[in-house]
Amino acid sequence: MPRHEKVLSVFVASPSDVTDERTKLEEVVNELNITWSREFGVRLELVRWETHSFPSKGADAQDVINTQIPEDYDIFIGIMWCRFGTPTKRAESGTLEEFLRAKARHDENPSSVDIMIYFKDESVSPSMIDTTQLLKVNEFRESLGGEGLLYWNFKSNFDFEKLLRLHLARKIQNFVSGSKKLEGTPPRDVVLPSSEILEDDEELGLFDYAELFENKFAELKEATGRMGEATSELGERLRARTAETKELTQNSFGNVDRGAATRIISLAAADLKQYSTRLDAEIPLYQQAFASGIDAFIKYVSMIGDMNKSEDNLAQAKDGLASVLGLRGQLTMAKDTLRDFRQTISEMPRMTSELNKAKRVTVSSMGNLLDEFVRQENLLSASEKVIRDIVEERERP
Repeated sequence: MPRHEKVLSVFVASPSDVTDERTKLEEVVNELNITWSREFGVRLELVRWETHSFPSKGADAQDVINTQIPEDYDIFIGIMWCRFGTPTKRAESGTLEEFLRAKARHDENPSSVDIMIYFKDESVSPSMIDTTQLLKVNEFRESLGGEGLLYWNFKSNFDFEKLLRLHLARKIQNFVSGSKKLEGTPPRDVVLPSSEILEDDEELGLFDYAELFENKFAELKEATGRMGEATSELGERLRARTAETKELTQNSFGNVDRGAATRIISLAAADLKQYSTRLDAEIPLYQQAFASGIDAFIKYVSMIGDMNKSEDNLAQAKDGLASVLGLRGQLTMAKDTLRDFRQTISEMPRMTSELNKAKRVTVSSMGNLLDEFVRQENLLSASEKVIRDIVEERERP
């Protein structure tokens, strides 16, 4: 049997250096449509100039796109990295012009369109950077705060994908629950041929996803604790090596025996290498646990948002919020401790080539873990905001 669905259109605007992210956005939209459209009765339609425009004549290429792209889309997604884009006759870039058109609609009627802006914060080769373009991107980012618009930074496609899942799922929930009614052109009824309707498979439920993400979050806490213990052990060992060096007998000139000092320094280098190896082994496991946990949490949030208000539903939302806050708090403490200790390691004196190499490898491993902590903090912050919104919505009479 065919069925009816409401369509929410999502328009994406970006310069040419984020093609991977545009592809990822399409993948996320397709997956949300497959996974959740049957639950919510809402389908996302991705609007892009590549698929919704055709050769024609206008004042310039952007003018042609403006004419052909529907102006009644429901969600605007802007993505930027290092490029700001090519100037048009009306704005400093086509991307900016598309943003300004969306913002004008939002200013006139805030419920007519949602605006979501993402900035890629991944490093790039200096030879590929156009400083003028990058400066304009940074100026645009800074201007958003004054406009009262929230934006999100991301470092990888993994981060971008998870942020999109959280944010788009919440937009759908807002629409379905009626907590925020999208105005403008009403969402369209569409009839899907029966051949396009997926058969119901065995699916996990709310409690299954709760158990999954709670177990994975517990694994993350344990892994964070193990790495914290390893860091403390290394600190104790290095302090012991320093004490041993101070106890060495000095000659009449006040110098210690170089051979004896070198042996102690060699032991310190071995301590650093052992610690670095341990971190390198933990990081992939940590990443896998977080990926599984955050996926389960996103689906848990989506299911909660789709449920009617009830005391049980509110309690489940609060449990989810407590889990996120607990993991984020432990992660923040571990990150701050690791950052301070990394600075201590990097400032160790350059005594031997063996020690210098061990320092370099260890500082690199600690930097990789810090990057992972920062990425996860960003995603947990986004998760916290989404689940906190649900809690506040459920607490309203």
